[in-house]
Order: sequence, then C-alpha cells, then structure tokens
Amino acid sequence: MGQPILAAYREVHELFAEDPYTPAIRDRIRDLLLALDICYVNTHRAVRRRLTKDPKWAWLRKSRGDFDREPRDATESVEIVATGHGDWIGWVELATQPVDELATRMTARVIREIAADVMGVIEAEDRPASRRISRAAAFSARACVGQPRHAPDGVGKMTRASESASDHAAVFVDLDL
Repeated sequence: MGQPILAAYREVHELFAEDPYTPAIRDRIRDLLLALDICYVNTHRAVRRRLTKDPKWAWLRKSRGDFDREPRDATESVEIVATGHGDWIGWVELATQPVDELATRMTARVIREIAADVMGVIEAEDRPASRRISRAAAFSARACVGQPRHAPDGVGKMTRASESASDHAAVFVDLDL
C-alpha cells in the first residue's frame, strides 16, 4: 500500500509546482488528495477536506495564499481556487507513526551481529537519537557523526566531532584496525 501513496505524494508536489493550474491539473490534484486521504467523498458525493490531527497518510499544509475553498454547504465539493504555484505556498506532509520499540531493538541487534565497518543512518531525528542508535548497536570504536564541510577547493569533507552533527544524517564507523 505504501508505494501508491508515495507515488501520489511525489506527483502532487510536481503538480503544485505547475503554473498555471489547468482544469485537468486541478482535477488530478483533487484525485491525488483523495488518494492521500486528505480529502474524502461524503454521503452527498461531494469532495470535502478531512479535518484531523491524526491523518492516515498526509496533511495539506498551507502557509500563504489560498489554495482551496470549502463551501459551507456539505453538498458542494471543495474547489481549488489557486490559479497556479504563484498564488500560494504549501505542501503535502506525510504522516508519521510511532516506531515500535521491539523493532528498534531488533534493528540494533542485526547491526551488531553483521559487525559492519561502516553504516549510514538517514533521517535520524536529532543528535541524541544518533547517539542512542550508536549505543544500541554497541559499536566498539569511536563514532564518526557529522555533516559535510566544504573546503575552498569544493571537495566535501566529513567532520569527526559529534557536536557538529547534522540533524538528519549520521555515519557510524567501527574500524578495528
């Protein structure tokens, strides 16, 4: 089920960038918002916005301008009023789910058992989370956690100090040389 949702997420963002929004683009955006469960079809067969703090797949976030208008009359569908990308600033944000503690422990166990010399973690929540991952995996040597630092010659370098770690990437190295 995940792949169609990710495909809808990718496509809706591509369509949001269009300028102008043709009727066909507006219809396709509405279909994708239905697929992402941001909108639903009510008992009157009208497309309406789903107002929830805990969506199944995603939220529609708007920070400036008007993207859509939902009539008070429940028999009328939501109308996309933006004429193109320049009319509004917004995006679709995928919903997250709590991570199962047992699954996290099992992942750490696999990491420990394969004894990899190099491991990359993408989208770690923050530096404390990266440190917890490192401890849970029971690495025996130093951890190299960092973000790219660009040298004047344009060559990217990785710092070794965990204090300069990025919030979204980490690399752990265990080289028993």
